Amino acid sequence: MMSYLPPGLFNRLRVRCCSPGINYFNWKDHLRLWMDDHWVDVWNDKHPPGTEASSPSIHIKGSGPKGFTKKLWQFLLQVVQEAEALLTEWQRLTVCRFSLCPLCNQKGKASPCLYPCSNWLSTNPQNKRLSAQTKICKASSWFLEKFPINLIYPPPEVVNELLEVTTFCEPVSEDVPAALIADLSQMIAKEYKSVGMYLGLSKDKLNALDVEYHSVEEKIIAMLNAWKDQMTKKATRSNLIKALVKVNRNDVADKVRLFQE
Repeated sequence: MMSYLPPGLFNRLRVRCCSPGINYFNWKDHLRLWMDDHWVDVWNDKHPPGTEASSPSIHIKGSGPKGFTKKLWQFLLQVVQEAEALLTEWQRLTVCRFSLCPLCNQKGKASPCLYPCSNWLSTNPQNKRLSAQTKICKASSWFLEKFPINLIYPPPEVVNELLEVTTFCEPVSEDVPAALIADLSQMIAKEYKSVGMYLGLSKDKLNALDVEYHSVEEKIIAMLNAWKDQMTKKATRSNLIKALVKVNRNDVADKVRLFQE
């Protein structure tokens, strides 16, 4: 839930989620992604629905075969991570993150129980409340209804695996100098638009650069400079490495990590 919905946020999340290897259905305010037998639905809504106090929200819901919870969480957290990366662009935006109670959801309750989940993608030690194997539905009446905690919180090993993949290795420096950008212009000709989207540039911005510059090398240099101008302090080498890893260019990511002038 958010204090307001930034213009274009949902559409940019839609573009970032529709990466190669993932099938999807696209509607105006709803996106369905699927891989193997696992589904993730992403949609625009307000919570709680139908009230004056409703807050804009983006819902992310995963579903899949029983017994494959870990694989579903791996898929679902990739989408969560894309949303988190976009939200960092709005410094003053107030965002509250919750997991919805699966029992309330199953019963179709208009106002399901909410469980805070701000530490999903954190490497900090897990809170004590996450050490239990089950959770009690807050809306239970005189008898206590329980459900497995892994339905609302991801297993710690899944979070650690995801962070290891996207963090890659510690770079020798966080600076992205002009010399490094010049080298990259020779290496990512096929992937530069995808890299730009993962870095947070809009599709319109990438298309404008595509028209303005002629050679691929010039387009890549302009794209990376636009990213540095837009993201300022967040235009770090670590974030560039993450974008390269997401387009399966670990070889280039390693060169970025080790680059020295």
